[in-house]
Amino acid sequence: MSSESKSLFDMTNTLSDIRQKAQEFNELKSELKENSTLKIEETTQAQIRHHSVLVEFMNTHCRIKKCNNTTCLYCKPIRLPSSEFRNLSFLPDPIPSQNNTDHYATFQDIYRTETTEKYRPTYIQSQVNAEPIPKSILVVRKIRSYINCEDCGKRRCVYSDKSLTCKEQQDYQQALDSYSYSCGALIFLDDHYLKETVFVRTRISCNSPIEILYYSSHKSGNYLICYYCGESEDLVTTPQSLKEHFKQIYPLCEGCQGNGKEFYTKGEIKTNGCSSKHHKI
Repeated sequence: MSSESKSLFDMTNTLSDIRQKAQEFNELKSELKENSTLKIEETTQAQIRHHSVLVEFMNTHCRIKKCNNTTCLYCKPIRLPSSEFRNLSFLPDPIPSQNNTDHYATFQDIYRTETTEKYRPTYIQSQVNAEPIPKSILVVRKIRSYINCEDCGKRRCVYSDKSLTCKEQQDYQQALDSYSYSCGALIFLDDHYLKETVFVRTRISCNSPIEILYYSSHKSGNYLICYYCGESEDLVTTPQSLKEHFKQIYPLCEGCQGNGKEFYTKGEIKTNGCSSKHHKI
């Protein structure tokens, strides 16, 4: 980094400050780019791993501890004696105390020991909310049909890894004729052989909106329905102003609009370098 860019960088305190300076000074912006080939839509691990320079940077710098490379352009020199710095270990994950599982073990007890993140509160919560279905199946191309809730009438997507055989289709239809489906419930009884083949989301309720994947599906029987209630009639015309600002705008019915609901949107079209993931307008 040039001395001029370094001086500008030292004047910043937050990420917003850095971005502002980078917009004002092209040389600083160029020097701060770790990988100019990376596109903003490339966010998955599979996409990022092809950018070797970025991967190397993340492996050596996206950690709390300094890299201790004397020629590094990012980390400032260490201030501890080298022997002490080398003996520093990363912070352990919180784990329950062996003496009292209602409390976490002390830092002194678990420092420099192998720990796991499975006791981390946010991780535990994510597992509570996670669907007990392989993530690879919860994709639009594996939607096979739709099913209506007996209580609220909302349409839910039915998934399977592979297309059903004729016999499986017949047995599936027979199950639908025999049992009533409600949001959050399984389609089949525990002893049904299709229980591990055909899936619906179970971490939902009648208060949950329509699945986003429903609107990307083109299976027979798919038609536009309100994102909030599943109603297919009296849909509100999408304002042109929303079409100009968002890539995806989900249907809204007059009834939900009258109850204070707004258009649910995703993929804001960038203006002035700013965007957000989703909005209600």
